[in-house]
Amino acid sequence: MTATSPEFTPAQAAALADVPEPEVRKELEYHVLPKATPPRLSFAALVYLQAKTRMGIELTVNDRVALFKKVEGALSRKGRVSSVEVSDLLKLNISPVVTKLRHRLSHFQAWERKRVVSNPDVLGGEPVFKGTRLAVRHIGGMLERGESEKNIRSDYRELSKDDLAFSRLFVRAYPRVGRPPQAGEAAPG
Repeated sequence: MTATSPEFTPAQAAALADVPEPEVRKELEYHVLPKATPPRLSFAALVYLQAKTRMGIELTVNDRVALFKKVEGALSRKGRVSSVEVSDLLKLNISPVVTKLRHRLSHFQAWERKRVVSNPDVLGGEPVFKGTRLAVRHIGGMLERGESEKNIRSDYRELSKDDLAFSRLFVRAYPRVGRPPQAGEAAPG
C-alpha cells in the first residue's frame, strides 16, 4: 500500500473499508468498480464501499455505478470533499468516511513500517513483530478466532493496543496464499 497513489487488492480494500471481501468481489464482478487484472482498487473505491455499507440502502447495479463515479469525481477535485449528490432527494455526506479512511490508512501504514518486518531467516519470511519471532498473522488470527485482547496481552506483554488492532487488520488485508491443509494433512512450511 503506497501513500502517493494508493492501489489496493480486494482483500486490502475489504479490510481497510471494513466490509466483507465477497462484497468487494461482487462489486468487481458487476463492474461497479473498474476491472483490472489483477484487480486493484483506488482510495475512491474504499470510500464508496464504506459509504454504501453505512447508507444501509439497497441500490441497483446502475445506481451503485453512478454512486461510485460521483464519489470518484468528488475525490478527484481539489479541496475538501464534503458530499455527493446521489439523487435530487438524497445528498450523501462522505466527509466523515474520507476522514476516517485516510486516518486508518495512514496509521496502518505507519504501524506496518514501524512494527512489521520480514526476513527469510526468521520463520521462513513470515511477517513478524520487529525484534521478535512472533508472527503478526498468529496474533491477528487469534483475535479473528475470538481470543480476548486481555489474554493475548497477558501472554505477549510487548504488544501494544495498536499491535493487536492492526494485526487483525493485517490478517484480513494480507491473507495467506495457497490451499489450506486438508484434515489430517500437515501445514506447509
